[in-house]
Amino acid sequence: METAASKVAKLEGTWELTVTLRSCETGTPLKSFRAMSTFSSGGAVMETSASDVLPTGGLAQGYWRHIGGTSYAAVIKLFRFKGDGTFAGIERVTRNIALGDDGNEFSATASVQVFDPDDRLVRTGCATAMARRLQ
Repeated sequence: METAASKVAKLEGTWELTVTLRSCETGTPLKSFRAMSTFSSGGAVMETSASDVLPTGGLAQGYWRHIGGTSYAAVIKLFRFKGDGTFAGIERVTRNIALGDDGNEFSATASVQVFDPDDRLVRTGCATAMARRLQ
């Protein structure tokens, strides 16, 4: 059985997040929403969110890696759709994750890139997240 101490430097598992979109210039919170992320032991990550900010395809997929200590990096991509259901492009989220001391919480900062259907960058953004491991 895994103890709390053995989880400290491990990101693997399923997490419930509160994501806050922020002004990149001032850090002012703009909008928050909930998400769920699962980090597999092989380095894959899947995420779904309850965001009404951007219409999406529902499931984001990507990868994560251990940087050192309790620091991690993750990149996810998701399809975006217009209100009429047509493809609007791709969103790429790059996160820097700091796992908490007990291994059951993390905080993250993120940069967001939004691409049109022709893969041209059309917008960037910033976000933070607070997460708690599902037990």
